[in-house]
Amino acid sequence: MIIFLVFSFLVFCPWFPDFFSSLGIGGIFIPFTGEPLVNPGPGGPSLAFDAAHEMSHERGWAREDEANFLAFLVLSQSGKADLEYAADLMGLMYTEQALGQSGPAGLKAQKASIKRLSPQVVRDWNAYVLYWRRFAGPVQNAAQAVNDSYLKTQGQKDGVRSYGRMVDLLLTYERALQHPSPGGHPSVLEAPKSP
Repeated sequence: MIIFLVFSFLVFCPWFPDFFSSLGIGGIFIPFTGEPLVNPGPGGPSLAFDAAHEMSHERGWAREDEANFLAFLVLSQSGKADLEYAADLMGLMYTEQALGQSGPAGLKAQKASIKRLSPQVVRDWNAYVLYWRRFAGPVQNAAQAVNDSYLKTQGQKDGVRSYGRMVDLLLTYERALQHPSPGGHPSVLEAPKSP
């Protein structure tokens, strides 16, 4: 097992990344041991994002959309260009996927948006997609079905689609940044007021 530090927290990488990849697993949090495991197979920007996602689970955020959003938020505010890029790339990929699935107008907007991406973003995006495409098949489909059922039993009614619901949180956060509360902070991050 490979161990590395991310934000001065331990994250463990499994010995067999192809096994995890065949199951479609970029990372997993083991609650019994308190260990976040991150698949190093995809590499690139997704490695930092997956590590931050799993560490969100470690810190008590169980919902997948929240863990994705927190990964985006932490990386985008890290002050480190490579981590900020990882947040931007993964946030963009989730957003573009949601846009493409939102109907004909969304698909048209997605195609126009993708045409404006920098060559580096296109290269990294393609590398990510091609990596995971190598493992697509019945084993990954079965593992995704198991994960979908598991998430639903844990109260995440959207199952595996809940990962992409991070886009809703990104949009809410962006709106809050544009219209801060009277205290100057994004209202989305304020604690709810007691009745």
